[in-house]
Amino acid sequence: MKIGLFLVLAWMLFQSFDVGATDPINETDAASGDATERTPLAPPQDADPSFIHELRHHPWVRAWTESLQVEAQTNPDLWVAPGIVANRHQQRITLWAEATGLPSDTPVEFLLIGELSGHDYEAIAISYARPSDVYEALTFIGLPPGQPVMPRELRFFPKGEQVHIFFRWRTDDSEYVELKAESLIRDRRSGAALPATGFTFVGSQWLDMDGERVLAADQRDPRSIISVYNESTTVLDPPRQAGQQQLFGFLHAYPDRQPAHGTLLEVVLVPERTDGTRRVADVTLAVDKTADGLSLQLQDEAGNALHEESSLPGVLAAFERLKAREQTPFVQVESTADVPLEELRSLYRWLRAFQDEEVLFIEPPEAQELFYRAFLPNEAHRDPAQRPSQALELRIPNPIAKQPVEVVHIQDQRRRIDDEFDPTIEHHVVPEPDDLPGVLADIGHHLPVLLVFAPAQLTLGELMTWLCPVRETHPTVHLFLD
Repeated sequence: MKIGLFLVLAWMLFQSFDVGATDPINETDAASGDATERTPLAPPQDADPSFIHELRHHPWVRAWTESLQVEAQTNPDLWVAPGIVANRHQQRITLWAEATGLPSDTPVEFLLIGELSGHDYEAIAISYARPSDVYEALTFIGLPPGQPVMPRELRFFPKGEQVHIFFRWRTDDSEYVELKAESLIRDRRSGAALPATGFTFVGSQWLDMDGERVLAADQRDPRSIISVYNESTTVLDPPRQAGQQQLFGFLHAYPDRQPAHGTLLEVVLVPERTDGTRRVADVTLAVDKTADGLSLQLQDEAGNALHEESSLPGVLAAFERLKAREQTPFVQVESTADVPLEELRSLYRWLRAFQDEEVLFIEPPEAQELFYRAFLPNEAHRDPAQRPSQALELRIPNPIAKQPVEVVHIQDQRRRIDDEFDPTIEHHVVPEPDDLPGVLADIGHHLPVLLVFAPAQLTLGELMTWLCPVRETHPTVHLFLD
């Protein structure tokens, strides 16, 4: 069954997700849930006007923490750490922070950082709670940590449950202010605040330091708790692709919305979903070769089939049901070794189209798979003269031709980019797959990239026989099918 025949149908079935931005906070006490008026406490009158890294309100926050620790001893739904309380029954977290007092239109990269961070010059506030305590509070109320953006591990989208975040404070005039976190940042390109979609609980990364398991956000700058760009060590990330370089200089402190320097801030975190359901849906797309083409089966985490018909229409129907539940599928593709490369390329073209619309996200590949982008290279780079640099070529011929596998080493002799392309070309025969690491080492080429030229009907297993021995040294593959 040809995948391209269903592409138009697929586009018609899907629309963009609508993430609600309704304020879920009611006026109840953050610790006990009592129906009382809930406003931030005013800063102590004798606050020390020292610089921001000598936070003013430690004594008050310490006393607040100690009072809640007493209550938590008899209330199993409370979890308390310095400067933070999580209420599992109420599905809410309250932590205390202090405003940096950034001037209007100052570039911003973080909404909230840990006290040991050196990035207060580009952060809205500094937390009295440690990043790892924010992590623990979120897991205590039932949210599973996700995965941050990590390009080296081929993860380019933040993964995790959404959290709505609110900043509350009193001004010098005793005016009560409550704003969604996103409204404190202005995008200079649009002149508007960030979309009020919440933030993703990606959960930073766990590190092994001298045998101790520590959270990267506690130990490594920027020690981010809430980032406005995709930061690999942050606890909470924007729910979209938001590269630091692409956003640099565009996100600023929103004028006339910034709390004054030293203001005590109450920061409230509420999960997007408080009914136990999850937005993230971890699914596996099992791909098998049949006499009629491909068999496609979408499965949940337990391995249960999500549709009856093992075909693209069946997969589309399963995605539609996930969409109706407002779930975002993170798709792990698992292909059998006998699937032809041409069929996989067609499949990944379809998956990429939906990923571009953020309908689904493709997970990093398993050991015997290739990253989906490998199947979708820039076709102009078949021509060496059109490449920005000369990676090594691995040429796998059609078995009928009975020609050897070769590594082709092209060196560009041009001194200036506008000179005529002047290559030298070396051919290195590779008798067996296990010989490939030695051939590549002898050439000594520095780019960890392979441009692979292979027959379209070659199977995934046949290709991986050649690539698996060099996955560590050459993890990036661009696959050109003949």
